[in-house]
Amino acid sequence: LCSQDTLLSGNIPKDSWTRGSALYHQPRAYSAMAALAFEGICGNTVEAAITANRPLFPVKDPEWTLDLMVSEFMGIPEGTDEYIRQRDILQNMFDVQTIAQSCADDAEFEAELYSGDPRCGLNLSEKEALGNIWVMVCQSPSLTGVGI
Repeated sequence: LCSQDTLLSGNIPKDSWTRGSALYHQPRAYSAMAALAFEGICGNTVEAAITANRPLFPVKDPEWTLDLMVSEFMGIPEGTDEYIRQRDILQNMFDVQTIAQSCADDAEFEAELYSGDPRCGLNLSEKEALGNIWVMVCQSPSLTGVGI
């Protein structure tokens, strides 16, 4: 697993020093290879983040886990409009993934992702849904912008 992450991380632009600057330079170049690297690294960390014996984000309390993802991992302060917006998005994604009633087609599923009260979904376990959300949050611009 570590060797896979080492190979993947080689595609992420490195921080460097710029002549005459006291602060290091963080490249903003985001290529298709960097996107695949982030996706791979985030996918490889699901076990440690969600499903291990001592998870970073506990499956037993999905509400608290979603709160932690937004406030602690994405770094969005609680009580702000952005926190509320991101938290609502993650909650809706969780709800759509865990609803037992399957959607008729992709179009209906996509519509449910944006509805405030989803009625159909993917019938995934809470653990699977949180794992999917973790991979998405791990790739958020607030993290990829600083190279994870």
